[in-house]
Amino acid sequence: MNIEEVKEKFIKLKKEELEYLDNIAKLGYQKTFSQEEKLNIYRKLKFYENENARFYKILSDILYKSKEENMNKVLIEIKLKDDFFNKVGDTFNKYKYLVLKRYNINFDTNSYILTVKNIINGNYTKYRYTDFDYLFNKQELFEKPIYIFLYYDDHSDECLLPSDSNLVDYTTGIYINLVYGDKKEISIKKIYDFEKNKIIIRVTPYVDEVGVRTIFNEELLNENNKTLEDCANSTMIRVNKLNYLRSPEYKEKMLLEKITKLYDKVKGKLTKEEILYSGDFINLIKEVYSLPNNRTITKEKIVKNGGKDSVIIVATDSNGNYILTFQTRINDKIIAEFPSGYIENGEDVIETAKRELKEETGYVSDNVTLLDESYYSVGIDNSVCCIVRMKNCVKAFNVNPNENLTYGIFTEEELKYLLNNNIICGSLNKLAYYSLQNNGCKRTLRNVKWL
Repeated sequence: MNIEEVKEKFIKLKKEELEYLDNIAKLGYQKTFSQEEKLNIYRKLKFYENENARFYKILSDILYKSKEENMNKVLIEIKLKDDFFNKVGDTFNKYKYLVLKRYNINFDTNSYILTVKNIINGNYTKYRYTDFDYLFNKQELFEKPIYIFLYYDDHSDECLLPSDSNLVDYTTGIYINLVYGDKKEISIKKIYDFEKNKIIIRVTPYVDEVGVRTIFNEELLNENNKTLEDCANSTMIRVNKLNYLRSPEYKEKMLLEKITKLYDKVKGKLTKEEILYSGDFINLIKEVYSLPNNRTITKEKIVKNGGKDSVIIVATDSNGNYILTFQTRINDKIIAEFPSGYIENGEDVIETAKRELKEETGYVSDNVTLLDESYYSVGIDNSVCCIVRMKNCVKAFNVNPNENLTYGIFTEEELKYLLNNNIICGSLNKLAYYSLQNNGCKRTLRNVKWL
């Protein structure tokens, strides 16, 4: 179709839409619409909205191909009846100019005007819930407020409860206004009164309210629903069948509950502790645990004196090449490593990383971030290794002579070769590279109670 054919069809549609809108607005001034009538009006207006969008897409493609540059060029102008929107309520009259402008209607000329700029910007008529208030003599589409009930929130663990307190005092229901999106936290004692004269959509906890709103909008257009309550009930049925609508918060909560239940099956209680070896650097401790199945197990645990944690430093120079160290390791095997070292008592992780890199390689940088943290071996060692990223490192000092090691500079390709051929073979070194590729972990392990 050429542009004239499209314009002709669009004009026909737009005249029909404007006439319908005018008639309904005048009718709304004369009578009170039933809920079913309101829903049917809303569906009709949404039909016109979708058709507007379709024609805008066609016209936009044509204008793009023709390379039309005159944004103010009038493509379509429809003269409206003299009494267009004259017989409407006071609420609309206050906002008449703004509402008409949103519909691309010129208040002064009483004409519908469509320009190239309107098309390019996608400024087609979009009908909103509040239009009912403006157009139909304060007859709102939603006769009752509509809320999504998400879950009960228990704050008791966050409070120091007085001995005579009631747990109910610390529990609230979480509600989201489906239309406006505002959040309400209602005391469980006041929920009954709050829900009066409201439509409540009850869904599985931690549901994504945006997804609920989308489904509710679809149900508003479902002609099988005659009332808002019908729309709400249909929404509840659909939402509670769809697992993909769960929010990240819900998914995390469910996962934590899942692993907690699994851990509770095997969680032991410490009944005996014995120091097998005490050295300058480490202690070796034997622990006896009683298990839920009435068995006992014995574990040996390494505890570093002073609780020393450590850092591994993924360092690159200004060219993006990696800095690796070499020193005497097990079985005289050639092993490449990222620079590393122990965190001194009271020392900040970032400062440790700067100090260790300087001592081992002579390189320095202020571009430092914490990527990840990991236990060395969760079964026998209580110390944490912090993985630190340092970028744009420059050579500024000689290597500390007390350090029995050397270093080299390696490209990304060379680094991958060392990893794939187990020359970089330390598990935490491999974890460091993995963390780098995946932008690390946002959670911290340091100072977490040893389990």
